[in-house]
Parts: sequence; structure tokens; C-alpha cells
Amino acid sequence: MSARSDRVGRSGARTYSKHEVLNRFVGKEIAVINTPRIAQLPEPLRRLVWIDLTAGDAALQAETDDWRKSCSPGILAYHASWARNTKPVEVLLVEKNHDTYEILLDNLTVRLLELGYEQIKPNQWVHVGQRGGRVTLQVLRCNSLELPVSFLRRSDAVLLLNDPNGVPTWAMRDSLPAEISERTTFFRSFSTLGWNVAGAKAWATREDRIQRYDLITPQIDNLGARRDLCLAWTDRDDAQWSYLLETPRVWRDQTDEEIRSAFGRNALDVEIAWYGQDPNRFRHARMRMALTKVEYRAVRGRAAEWDAADYERRYELLGPEVKPAPKPRQPTQLGTLFDLD
Repeated sequence: MSARSDRVGRSGARTYSKHEVLNRFVGKEIAVINTPRIAQLPEPLRRLVWIDLTAGDAALQAETDDWRKSCSPGILAYHASWARNTKPVEVLLVEKNHDTYEILLDNLTVRLLELGYEQIKPNQWVHVGQRGGRVTLQVLRCNSLELPVSFLRRSDAVLLLNDPNGVPTWAMRDSLPAEISERTTFFRSFSTLGWNVAGAKAWATREDRIQRYDLITPQIDNLGARRDLCLAWTDRDDAQWSYLLETPRVWRDQTDEEIRSAFGRNALDVEIAWYGQDPNRFRHARMRMALTKVEYRAVRGRAAEWDAADYERRYELLGPEVKPAPKPRQPTQLGTLFDLD
């Protein structure tokens, strides 16, 4: 994909931008891990563990001809095989659907060969780099909510991807951020949230919306002193997709710039809120995306009370439930969905 005009529609541009952000997110991980400064840590990092909770079928996307940049398995496999890497890398691709799992294996069999991987089992490949970095890539057919992480060690650097296809799906169990944080302080994650895919706010229940607001609470609770959460969303997006990046605080400025650059190259405006830098803006953005417009107006100005309330109290704060009438999808060239003030 060489020109902006080649990307079809807002959806294609948004997907391409997301993959570009993810590509930089993963590339930064392996590049920094291999710097001399990391080797001098009191407890040096000895292994990289990359977990994709929502691998999908790893098919080549229509808007690009480069598999290494157009799906999460391709992005992970490409960067794991970096010629200058000296660390062992464990890549785990998780897919629970049987048919999708089989397609994923077929696609990997073709694509990984092009990257120099050797297939040693029907669901496992290895790659040995020029500087000794050995990659083991394995596909697991299981429910990501049940994925064990007891194999993680303190000397691991963990990268977690959670990119579900729609609102009802969340592939990360509530306890997972705590489970990983207990085992290592070197933890980054990338999640995608679709708050209004297919007009979900018109058919989802209020209980669903309140629960979706709390999806990212476990990550906030387990941030630690060195990490921060970045919530990024695009303007004028009916589906209200947003992207949640957990990354070191010292990389805030670089991450901010990379996100704006990726979406800007595709003529998309992007808004960003950092939890540690501006928790009030972060909270308001999260509320605005989780709730309907009527519900958000009911609690506007009471964000701190909302955040501290339990489920029953939140339900009361939102007032009587009014089911919005489904509307036909409208062009979104004008206005903004998230005008935070």
C-alpha cells in the first residue's frame, strides 16, 4: 500500500492505521529489548513472550499486499524474526473457533515459510536468527479467557494483544493483568474496543454498557508505577472504535506521536487521553464511549461519583432507561462523536 488514495473508505483507513500503530508498538518492543541498557538491568530480561488473544485467520487484507503489516500474526512473526535480535521469543497465537483455527494454520504454513520459519508441528514453527535469537511460534485452539500464564517468569518481557471484532467480545479475563503483573513488571498490551459496532448502543442493555465501561478497570488497577494507559479514538466514527495501549510512561510522547502520525497519514483525526497524565479526560472519554448520549448527559459533571459507585448506584445515576430507536447509518463527514469539555 503506497498511497493514501488506495485505502478504501473510513473503515479501511481506520484498519490500516490500527495495524500501523500495532506494527510500531511491536517493533519498539524488540528493538528496545536488544539495547545495551536493557542488558545492564539488575535483573536482565532473558525472554520475550508475545501473546495474541484474538489471532483470527491471518488472511491477507484487501487494503494491503504486505501480510507482515496487515494482521497481528503477521506483525508478530515478522518482528520476532528480526535479524538483530539476540533473545528467545515465544509467540502464542490463540484462536477458539475450529474453522478459523484451521484457516489460520493454512495461512501460516504459506506465509511463515516466506519469513524463514521452519514448521516442526502442524501448529508450531521455529526461526533461528543470525545473532542467535530463536523464535518459537505456536497456535493454540482454546478459549483465550482460560489461557494459563503460569509459565511466565520474572525475567520475561510480556506483550499482549487483545483485538476482538465487536462489542460483546472481550478476550481478556478480568484477572489476567494482575496475573501477568505478579510475574513480571515488563508488561505492555494493545487492545481494541468497539463501543457501537453495528449500532450496538441501540440494542445493548444498560447492564451491558455499564459492564463495558468496566472492561479496562483491571488494567488501571494493575498499572504499577512505570506504566500508563493511552486511550485513542478517531473522530466521526459511527462504530466508535477506540484503542487502548498500555506502555511505559517514559514512552508517552513517542507513543502519542506514533498514533497521530499513523492515523494522520490516512486523513483521520485522532484524540488521545492518558490515564496517568489526565485521568479526568480519560474518564470522560471512557464514559462517553460506553454510554448513550442520554445516559452521558445524566451523569455529566458527576464523573468522580460515577467512577466510585457500584453497579446499582450507577444504574440509578443514569435515570430511567429509555431505549433509543434504531436509526439508519448516516454519513459522518460533519460533527464529532466525542466533544470532550
